[in-house]
Order: sequence, then C-alpha cells, then structure tokens
Amino acid sequence: MTNLPSAPLADSTVNRLAAQLVDARTSGIPLKSADAAAVPATDADAYRIQSAVTGKLRRPIAGWKVGAANASATPNCAPIYDIHPASTPVPRAA
Repeated sequence: MTNLPSAPLADSTVNRLAAQLVDARTSGIPLKSADAAAVPATDADAYRIQSAVTGKLRRPIAGWKVGAANASATPNCAPIYDIHPASTPVPRAA
C-alpha cells in the first residue's frame, strides 16, 4: 500500500470486500483472487475495509497486532478476534 493520492474506494466496494473476507473467514475457504481495481491503494482504505470486517463479524476484539516492515516504516495494526491458549489446538481450514 502507498500513501500516494488516489480516489478512495467506494463504500460499496469496501462493503463487498469486507463481506468476501468475512465469508472466507467463516467458511474456511480462502479467497481465490482479488479484483485489482478493488485492492486498497492506501492505508486509509485498508483500515476502512478492516473496520467493515470487524462490524460484520460482530465479535469482540481480544487484542491488536502491530508491526512495521522495518524500524523506519510506519507501523500498521489489525485486530485479533480470537485468543487460543497455547495448549488448545487451532482448527485448520480445509
């Protein structure tokens, strides 16, 4: 993603992408591909999609993961919805 000026994604595109991500998460079936025109070009659009996913999942946020590509990069963050104790097996998608 870049922070170069570009037109923000339409709300309908944000909602469609969020729905696809939620469907993939709940079904365990990975997305096959993404429409290149719908891939977020900015951090702001990515966070809009992330927020829409959180709204559609209607699950509590258990924590946040935060990281950056390197020491001088701007950090990004994303919610963690589920926390599994170390001794609990995590189911794998088919």
